[in-house]
Amino acid sequence: MAEDTKQQDVQQPDAKDIVDNSVDKKEPPVKTFTQEEVDKMIKVRLERQRKKDDAKRAEAEKLAKMNEQEKSNYELDKWKEKAESAQRQLDALNMRSEARKMLADKGIQASEEELDLVVSNNADATASNIERLYAVVEATKEAQRKELLQGRTPQSHGKPSMSRDEIMAIKDPIARRKAIAENIGTFKN
Repeated sequence: MAEDTKQQDVQQPDAKDIVDNSVDKKEPPVKTFTQEEVDKMIKVRLERQRKKDDAKRAEAEKLAKMNEQEKSNYELDKWKEKAESAQRQLDALNMRSEARKMLADKGIQASEEELDLVVSNNADATASNIERLYAVVEATKEAQRKELLQGRTPQSHGKPSMSRDEIMAIKDPIARRKAIAENIGTFKN
């Protein structure tokens, strides 16, 4: 009888332990949906699929109504559109590559964002944009160069420095030590 009670205690965990274990794990709460939310998600998904199916069906009906010559012309037009799109993409890549080379020749390492600023569909416009960007970069360099060469005297953090004689003329020894510490550079000769 004592063994049966012992087995039951081992087999059936206390409800308090189960609740405590779930709190200790700190699992993120699981998102639950109401029936209305589920219905709305399903409706949106079905509507999107129906639009795709309608477009495919319209394309198939259009092709079914055409004769062989019209079908071949239609297919040819679709392929021409794809070829033109691919050509535009290739031209854009070539234009970016050429712009990158032009900027590198001028000593500018351009990032993708900078290339976006200068590259256009027209080669002349791209070259003009590169010249403008180069002028801005050179003007910025020149302004920085002038600022660095200006030659200002170092500031003493807003405090006027005292001479050695002025510091030694201070009668109060505590004030004199403080002045020496603040102007230690005059004593390091």
